[in-house]
Amino acid sequence: FALGGARVAARPLRFDWSVLGALGDRAQARDVLVGRLTKLLESATVDELVLMGAGPAAVLLDWDAERFAGRGARVQRIAGLEPGVLVTVSCAQMLEDPVQKRVAWEELLRARSPHGT
Repeated sequence: FALGGARVAARPLRFDWSVLGALGDRAQARDVLVGRLTKLLESATVDELVLMGAGPAAVLLDWDAERFAGRGARVQRIAGLEPGVLVTVSCAQMLEDPVQKRVAWEELLRARSPHGT
């Protein structure tokens, strides 16, 4: 279920950086990813995007490991991209440590609350 809304099906998208021609260059990878997300959002209505893991946060927000570890449960704004994004733990982190599932869920709930956005 969508938080506070109708039933929705999540659509995870994976990006192959080598196919996109952005391997090894963070600025170029960011531009390519923002472009792909912008194109995707032309055909979909989305309130927020969820970035799962430190990798996407590094590309889109230029976060290092320390910044990712200290993230707050709030929606981040990215220049050139609407809507905002929420950064949370990756699927791999949740599989390695089931406690991280609760962390991700709590971050989603706080970010969706009126005081978290």
